[in-house]
Amino acid sequence: MKGGWPIAHEMGSLPTWLADQGSESSFRCPAPGEGAAGRLAIEDGGGGTVSSPAYIGAGGLILSESFMIVTGGDANYFPLIAELVASVRAQPRGAGCPIGVIDAGLTDEQKAALGARGCKVVTPDWEYDFAADKARGRVHLKAEIGKAFMPKYFPGHDVLVWVDADAWVQDFHAIDLLVEGASRGRLAIVPQIGRYYRTEVQLTWLIGGIARVRTILFKNAARVGLPRAVCRTIASKPTLNAGVFALRTDAPHWAAIRKWQALAARRGRIFTSTQLAIALSVYVDKLPLELMPETCNYMGPWRRDRTTGRILEYYLPNAPVGIVHLASENNMRADRSVLKNVPDVDGVIEPISLRYPLPQVATERVAVG
Repeated sequence: MKGGWPIAHEMGSLPTWLADQGSESSFRCPAPGEGAAGRLAIEDGGGGTVSSPAYIGAGGLILSESFMIVTGGDANYFPLIAELVASVRAQPRGAGCPIGVIDAGLTDEQKAALGARGCKVVTPDWEYDFAADKARGRVHLKAEIGKAFMPKYFPGHDVLVWVDADAWVQDFHAIDLLVEGASRGRLAIVPQIGRYYRTEVQLTWLIGGIARVRTILFKNAARVGLPRAVCRTIASKPTLNAGVFALRTDAPHWAAIRKWQALAARRGRIFTSTQLAIALSVYVDKLPLELMPETCNYMGPWRRDRTTGRILEYYLPNAPVGIVHLASENNMRADRSVLKNVPDVDGVIEPISLRYPLPQVATERVAVG
């Protein structure tokens, strides 16, 4: 099949609503020939150029012909992983998109079910000689370490797009934007700064009107014991959220991220090691960066379109969110029956779950007083 990769599949033990989606069809990735195919020389952000197989997609975006979406987690996160996969498969451009899954404690049955959905499941090693002892049985941390080793686990693609398992794709345009940013030789990632963050830094006021400044990056860098000059360099910089990001597989960022991750994971917390490593690769090593809009990794606040049911950005222009990330919705991540009061653009509130798939039928609405 030109430009596609048909996969015969059965859904195994996936929930009924997931098994019903495409269980009797084949997946097909849109052919590069559907756009303007060729190899493009594009700026790498450092004054040079890279040659990439690419095509001009919808809206004129420069898209890599070969990319993969990657996620990972353990058995407890399997329902979220399955929902992320289903959200991708439900969209025309995601129907045949390669998906990789880092097995960080999945059961054999869960791995088989994901394989039946066209996912490549990889069970990695700990990579660092100290990691297994430090993890103390928390196998799910393999997914965190594995973010830095994706090119090793999933070869054969020009661009890899990481999406945390507690996120799902509502609009594939966000994936296209991430791929475009990475195709230019830059780290495509969303900063934790802007109109949806009410506090950029934490200030502790001391005697004499002196303020002690603490940020996420400064705290994590200090915990790792990085030199004071490095801590100061990144202290005022925005955190780059490692829940969603994209990179070319030949980008120099990978080596830098692994270098810093090894140090951060050994001295600090494995769970936060990748996010700190990514920041250091950009702010200290000066590797090229492409800051993406919030819609590519949206973590609230939430609004909903009453007509379409889609999740919207909270503030004007209330555009549909591309990737819905439930990082702050701890209870909802653990239990999809948990509801949250979400207003529409008129301020009318509806209790809904933000997990995929979104409810299509409205329940009782309460007007904001």
